Parts: sequence; C-alpha cells; structure tokens
Amino acid sequence: MPRKQSTIEQAAYAAVGAADAATDVVREKVVDLKAATKKARGRTSSAITDAEKRGRSTVEKIRKAGKRSAARARPKSSARTTSSTASKRKAPKRRTKTRG
Repeated sequence: MPRKQSTIEQAAYAAVGAADAATDVVREKVVDLKAATKKARGRTSSAITDAEKRGRSTVEKIRKAGKRSAARARPKSSARTTSSTASKRKAPKRRTKTRG
C-alpha cells in the first residue's frame, strides 16, 4: 500500500507545477527578452528626456540617482533628513522663577 502524501508535499508539487506553467506562458508571450528590455529602456529614457524638455526637476533627480552606485543610492545629506532632524531638536524650555 503506497504511503499517504502529506499536505506540505502536495502543496510543493502544486507550486512546482504552477511555476512550470508560468514559465511556459512567459516564453510564449515574450519571444525575445533582450528586445523587450531594450524597448522598455528606450521608453524610459525617452520619457525622461521629454519631461526634461518640459522642465520637470524631479526627472533630473531620477537621472542622478540612476548614475549613482548602488552603495550610494541615497545622498547622505539629503534635504529631507536635515530638515526632519532640525525640527525634532527642540530648544530647552525656559523656566520662569516664581516669586514667593
């Protein structure tokens, strides 16, 4: 008599089957992955240049971020961090002397 399959085992087989099916679908849809990524890159760069022509400042930030290395993904002295720390640092409260 064959041993009973556990629920985890069944789930694992189902997951493997689903992954196989998904890869087949992707292969059918995207014939050439290189061409697809090239197109996507082209679209992104053209969108960036268009926005720059219209004078959008955030685009320049995006472009700079793309040029930075992954280790320096965010600049250390970003305006956001300096302003938030300044607002958190409160001046000590002055105590008025009560005359008694």
